[in-house]
Amino acid sequence: MRIALVTSAEFPSLTDDDRPLIQAVGRGGAIAVPVCWNGLGIAWNDFDSIVLRSCWDYHLQPGEFSNWIERIASSGATVWNPPPLLRWNMDKRYLDALAERGVPVPPTVWLRKGEPVSLGETLSRAGWAHAVVKPTVSAAAMDTWRVRAIRAEELEADFSALLGRGDVMVQRFVDEVIQDGEWSLVFIAGEYSHAVIKRPLAGDFRVQPQHGGCAASAVPTDSVLAQACRIASQLPGPWLFARVDGIVVAGVFLLMEVECIEPRLYLGTHPDSYDRITEGLTSLAKKPGT
Repeated sequence: MRIALVTSAEFPSLTDDDRPLIQAVGRGGAIAVPVCWNGLGIAWNDFDSIVLRSCWDYHLQPGEFSNWIERIASSGATVWNPPPLLRWNMDKRYLDALAERGVPVPPTVWLRKGEPVSLGETLSRAGWAHAVVKPTVSAAAMDTWRVRAIRAEELEADFSALLGRGDVMVQRFVDEVIQDGEWSLVFIAGEYSHAVIKRPLAGDFRVQPQHGGCAASAVPTDSVLAQACRIASQLPGPWLFARVDGIVVAGVFLLMEVECIEPRLYLGTHPDSYDRITEGLTSLAKKPGT
């Protein structure tokens, strides 16, 4: 059995966190090979399973990535996560869909590309003094910034440029991300595996390591775990992995993101999770991802 562990050109041999998967898959009797998603001349149907891992540049080429998903879906290969889930997860408007099903998310205004609206007007209508602005197709906090309503005028040009490039979301800022951090709960083959708590660098709000954020292994409360499990259960399955990110506000887990395409899974914080991935692939082999 040959498995493609899909990565990006920046990490041709996978990230440090993902690389031990090669050995874990080998212990399970299969062969795992790192492959760049946009590499040339790759026969994807030569692989029994295609597992997306660190294709962290997909948001820079969303059209090309969507086309690639279509190609591998039609190649006959089994893809994890399944193409319909990948397509759904590419645009953060999935948060709005989950909110309609009762999942708590921070209040958000969704704007279409080119919509004639100002940042000041958007914040005034929402009644927010502090907000975060970001593209709906984004990763690693790309083009993500916070703004206070009293300074919105200074950022109107940036806001207009962002809207000129694509759809945008404006979300009420959740202060608890600075005070308490953001949870990431990792699920493998539909089951909870482990969690970390992520905190931003002093003076920042972004928890991603690219921006100085840090993460530490943590044990969620029963309430947080139960709320995250309810969210994970709403994802159309079967699927191999998902990361549910959220901030706890007055005991309520506010969903920030569900990552099903290329999430950092913090496998190194729980070494047995490498084998869980391998076991998940084995168990899901009977449930085609395509």
